[in-house]
Amino acid sequence: NPTLEWERQHQSNIGMDIAAFNNRISLSVDVYNKNITSLLLPFNLAPSSGFYNEQINVASMNTKGVDINLQATPVKTRNFEWQMTFNWSRYQSKITHLLPGRDSVSLALRVGEPPSGVLVNYVYDGLYQQGDDFTLNPNGKPGDIRIKDLNHDGKITPQDQTIVGYNIPGGWGGFWNWFHYKSLSLTFLASYEYGQQLNNLPYTNLTYYNSWFG
Repeated sequence: NPTLEWERQHQSNIGMDIAAFNNRISLSVDVYNKNITSLLLPFNLAPSSGFYNEQINVASMNTKGVDINLQATPVKTRNFEWQMTFNWSRYQSKITHLLPGRDSVSLALRVGEPPSGVLVNYVYDGLYQQGDDFTLNPNGKPGDIRIKDLNHDGKITPQDQTIVGYNIPGGWGGFWNWFHYKSLSLTFLASYEYGQQLNNLPYTNLTYYNSWFG
């Protein structure tokens, strides 16, 4: 690909550090805004080309986020000391530009959506009942999953799939503690994340694909 070029990144950061009580408590906050242009991604080629895909500069994207870190020493005596660290992060990414004249190159890669973490699948529309019209699923039976015909072509095909969720957390972080008593030490670490949707692949295969595609 003679037109291939390096990805370009422009990032701006604003940070703040605060400490108090003789550094017993400190807070660090970092806010960033990052733009990437000429994003390299594999692009599927026609079978007649003899190649499966090629790397092309397909997109531009923007990422905004914040990182917060809090450190403290709540207790410090001659025999006992407790130190802790709590951090929290959050970011949002979206595609801002694609190939000229295109607002999408696949269901999962389109302008305004994240570049990754997009869940694409069929849309659940309830269960078939006795007496229902089985035109969309001629081999179906009562109790089978009903799938929405999103493009209204009278049949269920991969073109009826759409974005059904995102597995990008709304935020995540960790909580670290260190306890020291005389010659004994104990470290405790916990991490967390929240706000994302999960794809239960075994359940999806069992309900959608076994019911519809055998």
